[in-house]
Amino acid sequence: MACKISQESSNEGTYSNHMLWTLLLLNEFDLIFHDDFSTTAKRYEGWTLVGDAAQQNLGLVRPGEQVLLEGQGLQQATLRWLDDQANVVGEDPWLEGVPATAPPAARAVGLTLRDYTSVSNLSVTVAPPAEDRLGGLGNFERPDGGVEGWSAFNQAIAWEGIGREGGALRTVGPLNERYGGSGLERRFEVRAGTILRASVFGRAPAHATVRGTKNFGVLRVECLAEDGRVLEWREARPVDAEKEFGVDGQWHQASCEMSTPIGTVSGRVVLVFVQPEFEPGTIDFDDLKIHSEDQNLQLHEKFDQVNHIQESWTVKGESRYELETPLSGTAALLLNEDTELSVPVVLDPSRPVSVNLAARGLVEAQLRFPNAQHPPIRLYDSSDAGQGWRAWRSNRMEGLPSSAEVVVRARGDVAVDALRVSQPTANAETRSLPILNGNLDGQLPNTKDWEIANDEWSFNNEMQFYAQDCVSVRNEALHLTALNRPVGTRKYSSGHATTKHQHAVKWGRWEVRARLPQGRGYWPAIWLLPTDGSWPPEIDIMEFIGHEPRKVHHSAHWGPLRDGLKPWDLGQTSTKTFAGPDFTKDFHDFACEWTPEGVVWFVDGVERHRTTASPRKPMYLILNLAVGGDWPGPPDETTPWNASMEVEHVKIWKWIASKPEKRIKELKWSKRLLVLDATTVKSQDLRTEIDRNIAAWRDRDLHLVLLDGDQVGGEEADQDASFWRKKFRIAGEGAVLVGKDGGVKERWSVAPPLQKIFDLVDAMPMRQRELRDEKNN
Repeated sequence: MACKISQESSNEGTYSNHMLWTLLLLNEFDLIFHDDFSTTAKRYEGWTLVGDAAQQNLGLVRPGEQVLLEGQGLQQATLRWLDDQANVVGEDPWLEGVPATAPPAARAVGLTLRDYTSVSNLSVTVAPPAEDRLGGLGNFERPDGGVEGWSAFNQAIAWEGIGREGGALRTVGPLNERYGGSGLERRFEVRAGTILRASVFGRAPAHATVRGTKNFGVLRVECLAEDGRVLEWREARPVDAEKEFGVDGQWHQASCEMSTPIGTVSGRVVLVFVQPEFEPGTIDFDDLKIHSEDQNLQLHEKFDQVNHIQESWTVKGESRYELETPLSGTAALLLNEDTELSVPVVLDPSRPVSVNLAARGLVEAQLRFPNAQHPPIRLYDSSDAGQGWRAWRSNRMEGLPSSAEVVVRARGDVAVDALRVSQPTANAETRSLPILNGNLDGQLPNTKDWEIANDEWSFNNEMQFYAQDCVSVRNEALHLTALNRPVGTRKYSSGHATTKHQHAVKWGRWEVRARLPQGRGYWPAIWLLPTDGSWPPEIDIMEFIGHEPRKVHHSAHWGPLRDGLKPWDLGQTSTKTFAGPDFTKDFHDFACEWTPEGVVWFVDGVERHRTTASPRKPMYLILNLAVGGDWPGPPDETTPWNASMEVEHVKIWKWIASKPEKRIKELKWSKRLLVLDATTVKSQDLRTEIDRNIAAWRDRDLHLVLLDGDQVGGEEADQDASFWRKKFRIAGEGAVLVGKDGGVKERWSVAPPLQKIFDLVDAMPMRQRELRDEKNN
């Protein structure tokens, strides 16, 4: 499926500058692959069986997203939260109708099923993070990181006693995105036309070193215009894991300076932990100084005046903030025995509510309703949250009063963190995580022969995610199905299967018997690409636009490319449209033959297009159903969803070259041969003339036998040229015209003009009879 289709053009051409013809060779093929989809995958294909459990890793999630598992026959299931290295960082038991929340360290989710033999129709839906009605208060972190005048982002906090002499800023990772940052920033006064000099100390503490990672810490100073634009900036790195400074607890100072440009009205300084990958670590900053040219101290921050009190909380008893071992973010709250912590919360009665809390120790936690006659909702200890923490949660509740409060009482000394009062985001758009073999019945194409895509791979502004659960085998036919279902960042889902690492050949025949889906926005295709990942070349055996049910399109595109142009810009494409029956009603055979002499397309056994362009790389088969894109346009309200491209069989043959003596016998009385040595004077000119007049050449039943050293037709044909030389007495350079009766009609020491060959053939008695018969018919 190339980026541009010219439906009416047909540009014949050669694939390479040194094309060696083998038009002599009648195309013979060996069948190497035939799939009628009567044999499918193993029953539990896609699942890993471990003891009495079946497991599968499903796909990417972000912390806080709501993951809902549904299916028939579910009894015991667990959602496994995975980090960037597929390590398990938490688990949640399946509860019918209740979504699980991805924890802070999660990057993906997996599924474990027990009693799985009766499970079917599995689906996983992902919704955006639920709205936290506490507005982040349950992280026990202030928006200024505990330092007045600053703004904190992504888990940054100032703390006493961790600096060079007193306090310091602590930033942590990993975060949700590559090159994400955790830090503090603030504005400061500065004028244009001066020199700014900034310095800061940084280190990675020994207990959370960044050694062996790509993480680094940055001091960034910016000059801002009145509208907030950055006019100039400089950076310095007090910590750099790859350069090994500032690691393992050793403080390192970094500095930068710059001239403030005209238009500068203020400055901004940012201290940030940067993670190129999802690698954990901690970076501390201390003793930030910013001087102007006249040595005026613009800013000096030692992070000693730290305040973490959050006025919204009511604390009865003794408590303190704790920095070393929080479950999420950078701080937890330590409660002494019998200390009670409470905070008011306003709910939306129209949406369900759930309450979650992490505690290291025993607590009594409730959601109370002081202004309504409603019993309190108690939280229960549900699972291990890791690192000594336990996850406490409520059941999912609906129709609650709008005014409530969360109350937590410590039963012994206890740490609390990650308190959330969650309600689903109103009118949130959801997406799906495709499950391979979600019916656990193996109704898939055999994975020894086929690769099923599960990715956003597509071009041409297509709108589908190629989902593994959109490929299935039903009633002994392969179905590639389009769904009105978002996955990843794509609005729709559809199917894509290839033979990429199986059954690829250099020259062959492909035949696919298929019925095509009708509907605006559908773009099914049967096509070939090289196994080495290059493009072009490309051979489109069949392309179809869903709102034009009586047309199929055949194309080839080839290189080499230059100057950023595409094949169709360079005249290196050959395309033809065939108008026929309604291809959505019945099954039809779509085929092509690709040989050293070119490509020929067939529909239901009848030739519909040909080109002399012939790629020289092994290629593999692709079957896909695209949705939307530049050619078909997007789906609309008339598009019938759940439609499929249905495939009854796929056959692949490998092209073979017969022995010369067999070929001559086959060709006698059917073909006229021009046997030509490749080194003969003007042989290249003759081959160019043949290419330009290919129709007239074929009309005269002429085939070229090109002798190139000890081979016929170059290295591709894999034949011994000595037989041909001996048979027609061509010792060195020269050319021989052989009639259909096998006799030599003319010899040349120099390649003759093409018109001279045509004149000789047209004068032959057999050719005269052929013309008379053709006229009479």
